[in-house]
Amino acid sequence: MTGGNLKCSVIKAAKLTLGHKTREEVRKPWVTDEMIDMMEERRKWKSIHLEEGRKKYKSLNNRWRQITDKAREKWWDEQCVELEKHERQERWIFYT
Repeated sequence: MTGGNLKCSVIKAAKLTLGHKTREEVRKPWVTDEMIDMMEERRKWKSIHLEEGRKKYKSLNNRWRQITDKAREKWWDEQCVELEKHERQERWIFYT
């Protein structure tokens, strides 16, 4: 068995055993379609090697980072609130 065949066999076995997730399923839970659109726009400007392209890319990148940072922070806050809610409910049920 050659290296290529081994790799294909391992990947095939992993897909059968573990399943296969598409790129969209793997995405972070706080990423929105708006963020993905902004990433595409940013990617277009990254390939333009002129002063205007660099400025536009830098501007879009900064804005994108602000948006994703806020969205991630909000998502984590919501997760913490949910966990705290479940913790309080368990304690309440336990003490009654």
